[in-house]
Amino acid sequence: MSHTPDANLEDVDIVNRALARIGAPPLIALDDDDDLGQAAQLIYLTKVEAALGKLHWRFARKTFLLNRLTDPPVTGWRFAYQLPGGALGQPEMFLDNPRRPESPLRRFEVEAGELHCDVDKVWARCTIMVPPALWPPEFREAVIVMIASALAIPVSHDTTLAAALAREAVGDPREGGVGGLLGRAIANEIASSPPLDNMGSDNPLTDARYSSGDWWC
Repeated sequence: MSHTPDANLEDVDIVNRALARIGAPPLIALDDDDDLGQAAQLIYLTKVEAALGKLHWRFARKTFLLNRLTDPPVTGWRFAYQLPGGALGQPEMFLDNPRRPESPLRRFEVEAGELHCDVDKVWARCTIMVPPALWPPEFREAVIVMIASALAIPVSHDTTLAAALAREAVGDPREGGVGGLLGRAIANEIASSPPLDNMGSDNPLTDARYSSGDWWC
């Protein structure tokens, strides 16, 4: 499937391309009151969040200046900051200077949505939901097929088609959801990223995203 950049691409366009993959008619909007519209909206959000959660994608990156809380934490650190509410999952890194991502904050602790540290100003680099017009083509194609797989059963009750589309989108189940089209998108992102952004960078938060280690220092 070939996709070209489209500044006007919207959520419903992604769902309609997924519906086309399973031979279903398009929706007018994702907020349609019928059962298909409601199911499509939930599936869209679930699959986009799942795909964005597999990597700290550069196209979905946003840096937040954290709000310092009034009371110092009881954990012994000098300051407590509220983590941003619009982020998906763990921040990629914390910074005491947003212009120096090569030197992330390393001494901190995260507790119940708060960052505790001894630095008097902190930024967090995070992954957020972004509109489809900002998605690179390979990521877009993977998400479309992921959504098509999830819609195949409620629309056509075809479990064989759903399984085939799932394999196309994310590979064999033994690949942990990072094979197939999404795996290629991940590989392209890593290959085109500066060394700092690679998964193997010496960064406690990025490393924790791809291991079972604790994410505090």
